[in-house]
Amino acid sequence: MIRQIKTDHAFYTKIITLDPVFTPIADAWRFKDTATATINSIIKFGEDLKDAHKTRDGIYNFSTRYWKGSFEYKRIASQGFCLFADKSILMTIGQKDSLLCVVRMMAGILWDEDNMPFSESSGVGLGTANMPYMYRGGRNFFALIFNNDSDFQDRAKKVLEGIRSDM
Repeated sequence: MIRQIKTDHAFYTKIITLDPVFTPIADAWRFKDTATATINSIIKFGEDLKDAHKTRDGIYNFSTRYWKGSFEYKRIASQGFCLFADKSILMTIGQKDSLLCVVRMMAGILWDEDNMPFSESSGVGLGTANMPYMYRGGRNFFALIFNNDSDFQDRAKKVLEGIRSDM
């Protein structure tokens, strides 16, 4: 798919028309400057997110709270992993480490009950009927990505059971 997006303009156009959210990745695969900009954008997002939790509203930041944050974190993590998938995109070890740290931080925020409570006993309203599913989907996404990590192994094992109970 990477090769076809890079070499076949009609295919590239079809992909970004069908899924406009995929445009930054398709562009990063096609254009070196866009790849560099995307890498820098994800790293900057991580720095801003860390700063928001240290000095500003943290989990109450409008663009990254609860289901909205879950959706945004999944989008950014997916972009990062797509950058890793294209071996022709050159990154320094520092950039690779920074990208992985951003993804790890987002996973930690989503799963931290002190940061983003998701239990019914927390007293936090979970929004409209679909929002808990979107939020849980983000948690599941990160649990599966980090399934070999000791912090996420048990969570990853419970993903299928949780999905079945949602049906």
